[in-house]
Amino acid sequence: MGSQIVANNTWLDDNGTVYTANGTILGRVRRSGPHWEAINAKGKHLDTYIRKTDAAASLAR
Repeated sequence: MGSQIVANNTWLDDNGTVYTANGTILGRVRRSGPHWEAINAKGKHLDTYIRKTDAAASLAR
């Protein structure tokens, strides 16, 4: 599938890593039951979302 843009020049790769256009890692998304968790680069759990892309976009905020 490759990388996909999710918000504000923020990209999500196939491994769940979210990064900016210049390569800075913002965090990761991971599956948690039926939902997706957004975890920032410091390991802090931000929130849980229904869609993987929504979780990734939350890291761009």
